Amino acid sequence: MKNVMFFAFLSLLLCQQVRVQAQETKLTAQFFQAYALNSIPLWEDGIAKMEESIGDDATTAQKLSMAKIYYAASTNYMANKKKDVAGELLKKSEELLTAILREDKKAAEANALLSGVYGLQIGLSPIKGMTLGSKSGRLLSKALKEAPDNAIVHHFRGSNLFYTPSMFGGDVDESKQILDATQIGVVFAVAPTFGCVKYQLMPAQQKDMETAK
Repeated sequence: MKNVMFFAFLSLLLCQQVRVQAQETKLTAQFFQAYALNSIPLWEDGIAKMEESIGDDATTAQKLSMAKIYYAASTNYMANKKKDVAGELLKKSEELLTAILREDKKAAEANALLSGVYGLQIGLSPIKGMTLGSKSGRLLSKALKEAPDNAIVHHFRGSNLFYTPSMFGGDVDESKQILDATQIGVVFAVAPTFGCVKYQLMPAQQKDMETAK
């Protein structure tokens, strides 16, 4: 009887796990589509489902996944000129990453992602570059030190070099080499976003490239 109850319980757990995995797979596909189509309704629906599914007791891995989703979504909201919502999403990402780093200061991907979050916050409000610019650089340096072979960390290094003005150490050519090398196979835990990220040259960067020619 005990064995029957045990196997029944185990079967229930396995069925629940299968349902959870199926839901995550479906949600991953939705986030893919939201990013590719630059679709605000798909992001809104997907984020609501993600938050409902995870709830308030998120594990460290789930916090990192959610932070990545908020980061990715914010770029689409910025592209749609919904800066207020983008700012709210980046704030959520920042809070989750800060919580992770309070527990583990050496968490490489969290350091790299927070560096990227600060970069986008500077994009929304350039004056923040006076305080967040150096923070972003330090976080990225720490991430590279802790995980020198991590593709996501290097992706953010490439992004940092791309958007940083040349007078402050930015390098468009080097950034493209890094991004080309790291885009292949780099995915977020819940919603893959790298590989379909588009980088647009700013006027100053175009001038740098023309001068280099």
